[in-house]
Amino acid sequence: MLRNGFFIFLLFTAFLAKSQSSENDFSTQYWLDLVPKWNLKGQSDLKLDLGYRTISPQTWQRFILRGQYEYYSYDLLFKSANTKERLIGGLGLFYLDAFEGSNSLEIRPMQGYQLDLEINSYLSIYQLLRFEERFEMKFDSNQDNDFGFRIRYKAQMDYEIGDLVFQKGTGFYIPFYVEVFLNIVSIKQFNDVLRISPGIGYQFNSDFKIQLTAAYQYTYEEFKELTRTNNVVFRLAVYKTIF
Repeated sequence: MLRNGFFIFLLFTAFLAKSQSSENDFSTQYWLDLVPKWNLKGQSDLKLDLGYRTISPQTWQRFILRGQYEYYSYDLLFKSANTKERLIGGLGLFYLDAFEGSNSLEIRPMQGYQLDLEINSYLSIYQLLRFEERFEMKFDSNQDNDFGFRIRYKAQMDYEIGDLVFQKGTGFYIPFYVEVFLNIVSIKQFNDVLRISPGIGYQFNSDFKIQLTAAYQYTYEEFKELTRTNNVVFRLAVYKTIF
């Protein structure tokens, strides 16, 4: 299973690289995320996301700070021992450093619902529905500020590699997710439409894991009067529960 997971991941990465070399509308992005989490009292968690995004060739970079509060329940809508439900609220700040264009700051409130389903000791499925309001402020006085609103749905599967799990909650796992974005009101930049992302991860213990994914992302944006629609995204994410 581990060999199959690595093969799928490498095959998908090779496909992205081949597509990028053969199509002139492909770009490559690199994402780094540090995601600490705190367990609060009363069935609730607090998460932060410290992120960095860049593109090749490097025409911009993006700095991200997101805070998210989650209240979870085991019997909110579905009364099953294998389900966990989360009500989510948060706020994100996205600063765009455009090297030859206009810098901007996006303020993004968000509200959502997530259903976690544990199929068995190895396979878990997550479904997330989230609403996002996007307030983009331009630092160039010649450009107007922008407002957007979108709905996003994400379906994710995590499969633990049974042969390499020394104890439950540790070892290699294969993450795979598909995310669909419905842009009710679009802004000029970063209007994602579809994201498909396989990967590989390693869980050191129940509080610490690291994950590498390679994604195809379809996005509509007008940046420096140039429309990009296809993106290859390599993302490294580190997840750590503080307490």
